[in-house]
Amino acid sequence: MQKLNRIAILTGPTATGKTEISLRILQILPDIEIVSADSMQIYKNMNIGTDKPNRTLLEIYKHHCIDVVEPSDNFDVKRYVTLAKDNIFNILFRGKKPLIVGGTGLYIKSLINPIFDGPGRNQNIRDRLLKIENKKGNVFLYKLLKKYDPEYSKKI
Repeated sequence: MQKLNRIAILTGPTATGKTEISLRILQILPDIEIVSADSMQIYKNMNIGTDKPNRTLLEIYKHHCIDVVEPSDNFDVKRYVTLAKDNIFNILFRGKKPLIVGGTGLYIKSLINPIFDGPGRNQNIRDRLLKIENKKGNVFLYKLLKKYDPEYSKKI
């Protein structure tokens, strides 16, 4: 599998013109496809305040990782990295060049240097812990944590 080196990244704080710059790049270099690294553009119907390219631009210029999940869906950095890498490798396979564009630092950092290689969240465990918390409270959960992970409990 190809490595994610030598892939251009356009990043910066909110409202610095990343989207506009990326669209200008696409006009000059038509073999580029955008892979969004924006934690809000990933969601469908989250158009206000995200500077998401409009439908026309999305149809003219190939973008990935935009309008992928429902706002009610659980989405985390692990899912983002998997989705982004799949898109990047597909772009490279087709002889095109990916351009990562966005300001979500955790997404970008995790693409460059994965921070966690374990399994993602487990909703069943979270639900069970929430039930315990509702019945027995936080103090009880903290005592369980001290029992099973005393080192981590010291950080809380």
